Amino acid sequence: MRKILSCLLESVLINFRSRASLQFEVIALRHQLAVFQRNQRTPIRLSRLDRAFWVMFYRLWPSCLDAIVMVKPETAIQAIGCLGMRACHTNNCPVGIATQKPHLMARIEVDKSARRLANFFGASVDLMKILARACGHRHLSEFSADDLTTWKKHMAELSGVAFGGVA
Repeated sequence: MRKILSCLLESVLINFRSRASLQFEVIALRHQLAVFQRNQRTPIRLSRLDRAFWVMFYRLWPSCLDAIVMVKPETAIQAIGCLGMRACHTNNCPVGIATQKPHLMARIEVDKSARRLANFFGASVDLMKILARACGHRHLSEFSADDLTTWKKHMAELSGVAFGGVA
């Protein structure tokens, strides 16, 4: 239910984004496509020019990282036991993940958390393999630009990536 409400809210809020913000997102996605197409037969590697592009782009548009995130760091932190109370900056994390206080740090079970994180990444890779098979591939490395789609209609119109939502 929370996921559905989040999608609906983003669908409404997307109409209030500035044109410049959308154009920056398109530039970021087009650069990703270019890097991906350039490296289709080999592992993806960023050149110095690519890195310089992202440094400059980040300075112009700090929220550009939202356009390229597949797994957010919070997801991995939550996999090891974070409660999501947003107390990280207070040094009072009740689970012991984001604190320097010894009595709170003692609460984290390192071995258990490591297993949970390994399970999270393993499950993520398994889901990506399922997506690869759904696209007709036998391996993750067979993904191509043709497999990309977006549920954001404005992004499809601006970037040329296939639209997968309801019109």
